[in-house]
Amino acid sequence: MTALRLGIIGCGIMGSTHQAVFDSLKGTIEVTATVDIDIEKANSAKEILNAQFATTDYREIWPHVDAVLIATPHDLHHEQGMAAFAHGKHVLMEKPMAISEEECIDLINASETSEKTLMVAYPMRYQPLVVKLKELLDTKYLGEVFHVGIFTEQLTKPPADSWMVQAKRLGGGQFFSHGCHYIDLLLWFLGEPEVGVHLGTRNQTEWMEKEGTSDAIIKFASGAIGHHFGTWGARATRHGYAIHAHCERGMLEADITGGTLYAHHGFTGTPPAGG
Repeated sequence: MTALRLGIIGCGIMGSTHQAVFDSLKGTIEVTATVDIDIEKANSAKEILNAQFATTDYREIWPHVDAVLIATPHDLHHEQGMAAFAHGKHVLMEKPMAISEEECIDLINASETSEKTLMVAYPMRYQPLVVKLKELLDTKYLGEVFHVGIFTEQLTKPPADSWMVQAKRLGGGQFFSHGCHYIDLLLWFLGEPEVGVHLGTRNQTEWMEKEGTSDAIIKFASGAIGHHFGTWGARATRHGYAIHAHCERGMLEADITGGTLYAHHGFTGTPPAGG
């Protein structure tokens, strides 16, 4: 089988994160081109990955690639993804897909028209504890699930001039940029959504132009409720990254930070009175 020739567009934090896995894909994927507005980063990635071509202009790589990984600021995703499909390339897009519904629809339509794959990078679906939790929910290990709560508590304070604090470039705030991972998980766990609400605040995360802390609640067709609490302003945390799934016979708890999955079996008879 001929290896897929891959170009990496964006060799910053997320691009570097992806670079770490390419050794395990030798023979399947060959990184042939690297792109970054900082040529030193593009050249560094080129050397690490044994690519043949490095540039600051993504438009120069089309003859060298069959597919691209786009890991650039969010406001560039639409332009770069559309160009890739116009040149007949597959696209792995770092989340979020784009910064508006219209841009996302454009990309989906372009993928279908060109008959090339569009995939959004939602790696939490492949995290081992999450995969096992999904299996236990699907097999009703503790019965029907009626509530899933996801907690992501961290302190993230980018430099003042970073695109990550700018609402226009990020597409929103913490919820749009990071919470999308966990809304994706709620949809995966619980199915068809019916109604949802989101509230956010900049309180104690004033470095963000939009919210640095948010709560989102979704009611699903099954009657189950999904909840995500996320903050980039945690000065301390007990949860870290955690998922709590309440079911008819107990609770499943995925401690993502600690790497442990727990099954808490439920009360029998009359639950103890609250105080």
